[in-house]
Parts: sequence; C-alpha cells; structure tokens
Amino acid sequence: MPVREHLDIVMGNSQYLDDIKMDNMVYLHVIRSPYARARVLRIDSSSTKFLLFLTANYIGNLLMPSMPVSNARIIKMPVLSNGTVNFIGQPVAAVVTDSTYALEDVVERYR
Repeated sequence: MPVREHLDIVMGNSQYLDDIKMDNMVYLHVIRSPYARARVLRIDSSSTKFLLFLTANYIGNLLMPSMPVSNARIIKMPVLSNGTVNFIGQPVAAVVTDSTYALEDVVERYR
C-alpha cells in the first residue's frame, strides 16, 4: 500500500504561500552582500518601485539579538551592514514593495 501522507501537496492540491492574499499585503526582500569582505561605498535606491528602502543609515546601529552562552565570546552583529561586510550573504539593505512583480524588479537590480 503506497504512502499517501503528502499526496495532496505533491499533486498541487494544497494551499501554498503564494496562494495567500490579504488586504494591504506587502513583500520584503533583504539585499545581501555578494562579497566576503568589502566596504559598502554607496547603495543606489533610485529608479526602483518600493514602499520602503531600509539601510543602516535609516535604522541606525540596531544589533541582532543574541543569547548569552557560557564560555563563548559572542560578537554582536548589526541587522544591516553599517559600512563594511564581513561575509557573503551579510544583509546590506531591506526593501518593502506592494507586489511580487515590483519585488522581483528590485531583486534583479541588486544581483
């Protein structure tokens, strides 16, 4: 007897994240660094359709929360890069748009 536990998901008969629609729904994308170690000289936010474009200059030196661990030195990292990036994938900016199409345009611009 075949297992049919997730058959509805495999057959596409389930509800997916893109199926959920709400009034005034917005979409968030985090722009991440493609470089392992670099200085952020400028972030060009012109000519893109967005509701909100967040950088470290906008949110300040907001640090990621961390839990204390005994016998460990934890370095607090900024939520968005404050001028330098230390690893590939470090968040540099965050963009909020009102449609997935506008979000895809922003994502394509910063690849």
